[in-house]
Amino acid sequence: MTEEQEFIKTAATHFGIYNKGAMLFPEEAIVTFPAFDPCKAVQVVARVDIPAIINMGTRILTHCILDGAEV
Repeated sequence: MTEEQEFIKTAATHFGIYNKGAMLFPEEAIVTFPAFDPCKAVQVVARVDIPAIINMGTRILTHCILDGAEV
């Protein structure tokens, strides 16, 4: 499993695929890696955007993977 797939799996688990009644599309997720910012106390390693259908509307759910988080 690649690093991007692990980030997508972590984000999908965070949003509760089965709990909230949302229909997530993790196969269409976009993973971006923001630049290092020395002025921030907590660094964001990756940002995962997952398209979803919630209450008959299309949404983009965003989850940030922080430095030191378990993946």
